Amino acid sequence: IFESEPTILVVYPPPPAKGGFSITEEDLSCLDEGEFLNDVIIDFYLKYLVCEKLQKEDANRCHVFSSFFYKSLTQKDQDTTSVFRLRILQIFRRHNRVKTWTRHLDLFEKDFIFVPINESAHWYLTVICFPGQVLQCSALGPLENVDYTPSPSLQNPMSLFYRQMASEQPCILIMDSLSCRSRPMVVKMLQEYLEMEWWVKKGSWQSFTNGAMNGWSLQVPQQHNHTDCGVYLLQYVESFLMVSLKCMLNS
Repeated sequence: IFESEPTILVVYPPPPAKGGFSITEEDLSCLDEGEFLNDVIIDFYLKYLVCEKLQKEDANRCHVFSSFFYKSLTQKDQDTTSVFRLRILQIFRRHNRVKTWTRHLDLFEKDFIFVPINESAHWYLTVICFPGQVLQCSALGPLENVDYTPSPSLQNPMSLFYRQMASEQPCILIMDSLSCRSRPMVVKMLQEYLEMEWWVKKGSWQSFTNGAMNGWSLQVPQQHNHTDCGVYLLQYVESFLMVSLKCMLNS
């Protein structure tokens, strides 16, 4: 007995736009209470936010990677190469696996790059800020948490952060609804990816480590169960776009 193909309820963005996400009944079921959001819902809503909630000029200053980007970047290779050469080869191979994702795109012309990540069935968000400004940057200091004190007049923790940082300062933000860990390995992976991407796009070597682009872990609102991580990730992006991004771009 052959299983029938899942019924597609909607495609967004609709034709003739390319790269639309097909939403099925199975995808909708993950919106039920106690269920985890799947990659289709995550990618759909991120696309919706950029396409529907931002002016075209603002949308062009952002890039949102698919939820599969980081998974593809970090998949493990089976390799017997000596340890001395392995690290360099891994960096090249990681970038090679995702190089087509930016074939017609220059990330260094973007102000904000959103990277949704799923590890061990847990969603969290990274945001690469102002990567093209890395040549003019000054060091932010080591990985650390940014204090967040809720108040009626300041309801978005990302807004608080941007009031404390220099304008157009390159950095990598970590927003995790289950912890406030800095996740240095994630920051390192993205730094190395950007170094290779710069080499491919610019034809020169540029370091994104050693203070050029540091990682910051924001103390963001935390979930109270084990299933809402995807919802929190989407809310982080929406808050960032609706408040912090517009404040920065209009300042």
